[in-house]
Amino acid sequence: MPVFDSEAMPKAKRKFVDQIQYALNKDEATVNADALIICTEWSVFTTPDFDKLKANLKKPVIFDG
Repeated sequence: MPVFDSEAMPKAKRKFVDQIQYALNKDEATVNADALIICTEWSVFTTPDFDKLKANLKKPVIFDG
């Protein structure tokens, strides 16, 4: 499954190169995912579109840290 972090991805890409699959945006990261784990306070994640998440996730399971 791809990952997405609006702030940390440039640094992660330099460190992990191709060891991780990266999503282009937060919505792409949830398509056919088993669950969503939010472990950040970035503003891009503060108002999720729950209808879109429910449609994208295999099951609507969200863990918000």
